[in-house]
Amino acid sequence: MVNSFLCFFFHAGIFHILFNLIILHFVGRLFMTFFTQKQLLSLYMTGAIFAGLIYLLSYLIFPALINQNAQMVGASGAIMAVLFAVAAYAPYMEVRLLLIGNVKIWHIAFFIW
Repeated sequence: MVNSFLCFFFHAGIFHILFNLIILHFVGRLFMTFFTQKQLLSLYMTGAIFAGLIYLLSYLIFPALINQNAQMVGASGAIMAVLFAVAAYAPYMEVRLLLIGNVKIWHIAFFIW
């Protein structure tokens, strides 16, 4: 059980950690325009713990997962918590994406989800 809560420090490969770091960098900068570093850290840790709890509870709730052998790795749940917090706080904030143009932050959160 402790391993499930510490898995947000591990990643499945180099591209997994690379994309998580890129998303965390840009979303963290957006988050910091509204909130403090302490709030970012507490949201990140809470998101990681909540993602681990959902992972563990899903095996108890959904009977189709009982005989499955899935692993939880990466910080994607914690990073998505930061992204959804920014999207909930300022959903109509526009972000300029390369080759796409201006996109509202809630569109990005919906697409990644």
